[in-house]
Amino acid sequence: MILPKVITMIKKLRQKFILISMFSLTFVIAIIIGIINIHNYSSIVKRADEKLGLIINNNGIFPREKDNKIMPPDNKMSPEAPFETRYFSVTFNNNGEVIKVNIDRIAAIDELSAESYATSLYNNSKTKGFFKNYRYQSKTRDTETLYVFIDCQHDLITFREFLYASLLFSLIGITTIFLLVFFSSKIILKPISESYEKQKHFITDASHELKTPLTVIDASADVLEMEVGENEWITSIKDQVTRLTKLTEDLLMLSRMNETNRVIFTDFSLSEVLEDSIKRFESVAISQGKTIETNIPNNISYNGEINMISQLFSILLDNALKYTNEKGLIKVSLSETEKNKKIVFYNTCENIEIGNHDYLLERFYRKDSSRNSNTGGHGIGLSIAKSIIDNQKGKINIKSDDGKSITITITLP
Repeated sequence: MILPKVITMIKKLRQKFILISMFSLTFVIAIIIGIINIHNYSSIVKRADEKLGLIINNNGIFPREKDNKIMPPDNKMSPEAPFETRYFSVTFNNNGEVIKVNIDRIAAIDELSAESYATSLYNNSKTKGFFKNYRYQSKTRDTETLYVFIDCQHDLITFREFLYASLLFSLIGITTIFLLVFFSSKIILKPISESYEKQKHFITDASHELKTPLTVIDASADVLEMEVGENEWITSIKDQVTRLTKLTEDLLMLSRMNETNRVIFTDFSLSEVLEDSIKRFESVAISQGKTIETNIPNNISYNGEINMISQLFSILLDNALKYTNEKGLIKVSLSETEKNKKIVFYNTCENIEIGNHDYLLERFYRKDSSRNSNTGGHGIGLSIAKSIIDNQKGKINIKSDDGKSITITITLP
């Protein structure tokens, strides 16, 4: 049976997989379609400008029309270009008056329209570009300005048809692939869910199986101590049994937190719960020569799971005491805004890198194994804290601003 939280995790993983896959595919297709259509459009403009250059440099007519023996100089241009190209020209004098209109090579426009198009562009000082379906270019020589228009309607229609077709087929392709990814993602991620489930079962089973031999070892150590008296070997055995017992309890707790989403939320005083947690650690701090300073306003309430929040504070206070340097300082503060509650745990420590340290929230993370052994930690306390905060829909951040202290900031909604 797959647990509710595992199902939620797999669903989120599946959603991310589909989202990333479809985003990547859409991005690649968009780039390809974009490049092809930009190339097509550029080719239309380039061909039109080549023809315009020939015509405008030949006073408004194709060289072929002026003298049958003269061919277009560009070998890439078809010899049929002079006969296929539909164009017209309009000539202005220095006063902006139309002195000549040539529409011999086009049937789709009359003199009045040709004059109107050219006048509009001339008055707005436009020298090159598109006007409706016509590509135009102008050239001023001596006392005249010549405007030449080439009909690009056929090329533009072909371009638009290809553009719409490419967009339509891309959309169909993306939709088809989305359906394939959507249905296949469940199969692809199935081994991950099964592996996660097996891991959970292993942790639970192993924790339960460890409890009995640990209880026997602890009891045997007590009997041995009564018979031979207290010595360092028996004390060491009992200390290690205590550590292993705490580890198995923590593992079981992590496992149970993932078994159900059913959490009972109630209104309670966050201020009182935090103060009570600090009181339980004050004597330990005094015995270790460490100082705890607090800034906790009264009557800050919160709606959440009170036992989890109390355990969260205990974990973080215990963590602060373990890793605060000798005669160090621990600060705990609580504040609230309209949207959330903010709890900050600060403690001085040995040298630590400046920056973010959220990696400490990883399960069983141990940057300094000898240090963890000396303090009794096993790299799971902060993982439990993160699980509790996730359960409460909150956030946690660990950082060091000066390399001599560490700050854990919790934000609860």
